[in-house]
Amino acid sequence: MQLDTNPYEAHMSSTSPIPRPALFVIAIFALLTLWVILQVEIPMLLGLNADWDRKINDYRWLLHLHAAAGMAALLIGPIQFLAYVRIEHQRWHRRLGYVNAMAIVVAAPLAIWIAVHHLPAGDRLPTIVQSVLWLLCTGAGVLAAVQRRVDAHRSWVYRSYALTTTFVFTRLLFDVAHWQPPEGLGGHGGVLWMATLLALVAAELLASKVPFARTVAANP
Repeated sequence: MQLDTNPYEAHMSSTSPIPRPALFVIAIFALLTLWVILQVEIPMLLGLNADWDRKINDYRWLLHLHAAAGMAALLIGPIQFLAYVRIEHQRWHRRLGYVNAMAIVVAAPLAIWIAVHHLPAGDRLPTIVQSVLWLLCTGAGVLAAVQRRVDAHRSWVYRSYALTTTFVFTRLLFDVAHWQPPEGLGGHGGVLWMATLLALVAAELLASKVPFARTVAANP
């Protein structure tokens, strides 16, 4: 007898193990994120950096709210990728997914507002474009999940999270290493454009090389 299977549950019922190189990359990224939190985010939040205080004085609380929402999305993402959560705790996977989406719905518009009203002219457009793409990828991922299009959901989630991670790398370059990009690269704005492009390229490579799940066919 042919068994009826829910295509969403079928996808979720079997996964490929995460390759060791990917685990190494994840560990390195976790350490870099912790470094950014300790070197930039906590001192900024507590007012321990006088230069930052002067720089963000006009939009301090908007930036803190943006950072808190963005950090929530950054921390929730790896939990969502765990096979244990996706398979054994699907209800929590869905709930965390909605919390992640709401965090981005808060963080991205705030980034656009800050860009329009407070950032230098060269940084405005790349920040706005990146934030709009972040919102669109997240919304597309939620819609695909609701429609139970698992492969599409996976791809959009990878894109959304890749854009989330650009925060860590730009903070490392600009605020930890204090790197001043040369004009030949387009300054800070040029680096933001490149970060967005590289994040999306990395997401496409990840989606093609690391299967999120594979379909399990019903046997008669």
